Amino acid sequence: MLLNVDFWVNETRHCLAVIDSYQNARAAPCRAAEYEMKHEVVSKTPPIQRAAKHNARQESRRLVAKRLKILVRCHREGLPI
Repeated sequence: MLLNVDFWVNETRHCLAVIDSYQNARAAPCRAAEYEMKHEVVSKTPPIQRAAKHNARQESRRLVAKRLKILVRCHREGLPI
């Protein structure tokens, strides 16, 4: 039982880290696209897609954290997980 809880706690941490690092991960391609447009460089890569809105990322983060709270409560109450 405990191994399953550890797995889901680690999955939650990973999801939160991905959500939190999203903006930084998009910064480099955006800078490259700005450079290409400014210097009229032809690129073979597809155009950069619109980023997820801050509110959408915050909502995703809230939902992941909420799921973790439910998992922790079930574990604390001795319910099968």
